[in-house]
Amino acid sequence: MSRVDGSEVPSDSLVLRIVREKPWLLLVLSRILDIGSGMFTATEVAEALGLNSYIVQRALWWLKKYGVVEEVSGTVPRKYRLKSIEDPRLSEIRQFKWVCGNTTALMVSDIYVVLINRGSNIVARVIHRNIVDSVREALQKLNMERNIKELSRALGQPPQVIAAALRVLDTLFCRKR
Repeated sequence: MSRVDGSEVPSDSLVLRIVREKPWLLLVLSRILDIGSGMFTATEVAEALGLNSYIVQRALWWLKKYGVVEEVSGTVPRKYRLKSIEDPRLSEIRQFKWVCGNTTALMVSDIYVVLINRGSNIVARVIHRNIVDSVREALQKLNMERNIKELSRALGQPPQVIAAALRVLDTLFCRKR
């Protein structure tokens, strides 16, 4: 797509669109990326992630809508495969992924996505890298305790944002509560 003056408008990344619209899909997408170019069923992905198969079926439906996976025709049970997509953010999902317990943290561009696998659902939190860095700095340099209310006041961020940043830090350094 070009502008009137002829300069290029950068196309929106499919992965960033998923982060914006349905970040919970990234847990299933990251597992599919681990599988690679092979075929897989919803049950196989569900068992690997410890999720209900209904959640994975729903995720695959959405990923099919986004054009990330395709259904292999004539297979019983229904099998899927990853489509060939030119998006550099897909490699970021593989490269910048941390797992600790039931929590997965992904860094896409300057955004952390925290995915909490509850078995029957996936809780997703999206938080900017600058906020995580400021919470880390407050904990280290300012020698603040892990009190969400104090950090919230000191950094001027809502408590939910501070809690998500702490979850990112706990996952990056694999500290279980």
